[in-house]
Amino acid sequence: MPQPAIKPNRIDATALDRAGTAGLQHLLDAAEDAVSPDQVGICACLYQTSLFSSDPGSFDRQIVWEHRGAEQIYPASVCKMFYLAALSASAAEGKIELEDEDHRAVKAMIATSSNDATTYLLGRLTGAFDGPPLPPDAMRDWMRQRHFVMDWLQRLQLTAFDGIHLSHSTYDDSPYGRAKQARQEQVGNRLSARACAAMIHEILRGALPGRDWMASHLSRDWQRNAYPRDEGNQVEGFLTEAIPPGFKVWSKAGHTSWTRHDVAYVEAPDGRAATVAVMTEGNAAAENAHTLPAFARAFIHEAFAKPNATKTN
Repeated sequence: MPQPAIKPNRIDATALDRAGTAGLQHLLDAAEDAVSPDQVGICACLYQTSLFSSDPGSFDRQIVWEHRGAEQIYPASVCKMFYLAALSASAAEGKIELEDEDHRAVKAMIATSSNDATTYLLGRLTGAFDGPPLPPDAMRDWMRQRHFVMDWLQRLQLTAFDGIHLSHSTYDDSPYGRAKQARQEQVGNRLSARACAAMIHEILRGALPGRDWMASHLSRDWQRNAYPRDEGNQVEGFLTEAIPPGFKVWSKAGHTSWTRHDVAYVEAPDGRAATVAVMTEGNAAAENAHTLPAFARAFIHEAFAKPNATKTN
C-alpha cells in the first residue's frame, strides 16, 4: 500500500494548549491532592485529519503540549507497544519469520496485556530467552542480545526517544534467574510520555513496517464494547474510559502498584484526531482509577469543542 505524501499538520496551538492545561488540572482535581504535578508526565498532539489518510511527518516535526514530557518513568506494560513495533520491523526485514504461536502471543500481549506472552516474544525477538542464572561472560552476551530493541530504536533517530531504555520483560510476580540478574546489572525499563506519544504516532502514520497489522492489535474499540472487561482491562481507569461514543481509539495502557499510564490515538467522527500519552507514578496515582479518565474527558472537550473548519483537498 503506497504511503500518502507528507502533509504539514496545521493545528490550532491555542486549542491544544487549552486542552492540555484543562486535562492536567482535571487529573489533579480527581486525585484530590494525593498526586502532585511532579508525579505526572504528559505529551499530546492534535491533527486536523486522520493519520491513516494524511501523513503529517515525523513526531519530531509536530506541535505538542507537554507537562514533564521528557521525564523518564517506569513504563509498566506500555513497553509492549514498542516490542510490537520492533517485532513488526524485524519480520519485515526478514530477521524473524512469525509463526502461528507468535501471532497468538502478539494478540495476548496487546489485547489483554499478557506478561507471559511478552516474555515469550522478547525472547523470540532478541534470541535471549528467560531461564536459569548465567555465569558472568554468558550473562554479558545475553544482555547484549537483549539490547537488540534499543539498537533498533536508536536507528530510527527520533529525538523523542532520547534517554529511554527497553530491554526487560514484564512479570506478574517478579523476574527470576537471568531476568533478575539483568535487572541487577543494568538500568530498568524507562520511557517518557514524549516517547510513548511518538511511538504510536510513528506506527499509525505508517512510518514503520506493518502499520495495518499493528493498528489491528492496538485498536481498543473491541474492548470498549466488551462486557465484562475483567481480563486485561485497558478501558476502565484509563484514558479510553472517557472517550466519547463515535470516536475510535487505538491504545496501550500500563498499570502496576506504583504506576498508571495510557497512550492513545483517538479519531473524532469528523476526522480530526489526537495523540495523548499520560504517565503517573506513586501509590496514590496507581490506585486512583479516576485521574486518567478525568484528563481525557477535559482534553477531548476542549480539543474537539469547535467544528472542524479546515478544508482538505
